[in-house]
Amino acid sequence: MLDVSDPVFIDAPTTGLSRALGKADPKDFFGVDKDLDAFTRTIQRYLTKYGRWNSPKFIIGESYGTTRAAGLSQRLLDQGVQLNGIAFVSTVFNFADFQGDQSFVNFFPTLAANAWYHGKIDPKPDLRQFLAEASAFASGPYATALERGNALTVEERQSIAQQMAHFLAVSPDYILKSNLRVTDDRYRRELLRDRHQIIGRIDSRYVGTEADNAGAGTSYDPQASAITGAFVGALNDYLYRDLGYNTPLTYRPNNYAAVFDGADGWNFQHKSPDGDQLMADTSVDLANAMRQNPRMKVLSVNGYYDLATPFHGADYEFSHLALEPQLQANIRYTYYEAGHMMYIDPASARQLKADLAAFYASAM
Repeated sequence: MLDVSDPVFIDAPTTGLSRALGKADPKDFFGVDKDLDAFTRTIQRYLTKYGRWNSPKFIIGESYGTTRAAGLSQRLLDQGVQLNGIAFVSTVFNFADFQGDQSFVNFFPTLAANAWYHGKIDPKPDLRQFLAEASAFASGPYATALERGNALTVEERQSIAQQMAHFLAVSPDYILKSNLRVTDDRYRRELLRDRHQIIGRIDSRYVGTEADNAGAGTSYDPQASAITGAFVGALNDYLYRDLGYNTPLTYRPNNYAAVFDGADGWNFQHKSPDGDQLMADTSVDLANAMRQNPRMKVLSVNGYYDLATPFHGADYEFSHLALEPQLQANIRYTYYEAGHMMYIDPASARQLKADLAAFYASAM
């Protein structure tokens, strides 16, 4: 993006080469609101130090970075930092949407995309048409069936299972035994069980194997195993050899153990602009910021093969921001035949570059 912007990358505290200094402790940053405070102050400090207060400002966040970016839209606005736009890559605003029956509705079209990609749908239809049909079924008959629960008759349950099997390419019997609720982790094991393979979570086009072929879940993500070494190796080589950067620190691609384990782990509670304590839901922040800054544009970027933050779930969250039509029109949607990190796919990376460049131009 160097031809259209000056990218500034911020490693969250304790990740990458970012560490707490002085009397600060890592737990001072481990929480939705603590993290938002740290990033808000970092951005303000950068704008001051490098004289960029009057420059156009965009945020791009990926995965949890979308939760953060939505929250920052309001936090920064409160500090007089108005954004031109935000790009959300692999979106999740509300972690509650990963619980309950809505999560099964949100994941269903991505499960169908997996079946399509791995050749389980025969004859193979057009992908986008197939996913449109899967999304319509998920939001319609499937959502209604889950809502009715035990009120479904035996015949109705069997009918729903048959329709699910058409999209997911697993047996109706397996679906019925799962109570019409096929979890993404179990599906990663079940879809290619006949081939003795599992599929990836971050990008379900990647496949791997397990020690046995009888388990219900997966023990690792083939996508992460495939790319992490290349990314970390390339970055370290660039920093330490090409740039000659010297540091005693070790680059951390993530810090899951410190963030999520123990009493001082991540606090998922978030105080929304209306004062409510929510479980990591920053959608209210984004909606408020869009109302108060009606020229701010939003880009939603999602991959069809992402089993971490499914594209149908992102669509659901954006459609429930309670915005007036003129503000809802500020949101653009782009989809990629790739996973959570669509930029690792050359064709999708080129598409993402073009989509971002067009988005920046529209927001200026």
